[in-house]
Amino acid sequence: MKVGSLLVNVDGVLDVDYSSIKLNNVAGNVTLGNDEIAVLGTVNLGVM
Repeated sequence: MKVGSLLVNVDGVLDVDYSSIKLNNVAGNVTLGNDEIAVLGTVNLGVM
């Protein structure tokens, strides 16, 4: 949801299909362990 909300606030974006958003090539939540911290690496954007 966070990624979708960021995308919908980009100028020119009229709608976001949340069902097609993938992180780490998976359409689902990223689960972290209690001792893990998410770190942004490479971001690749594509249009389907």
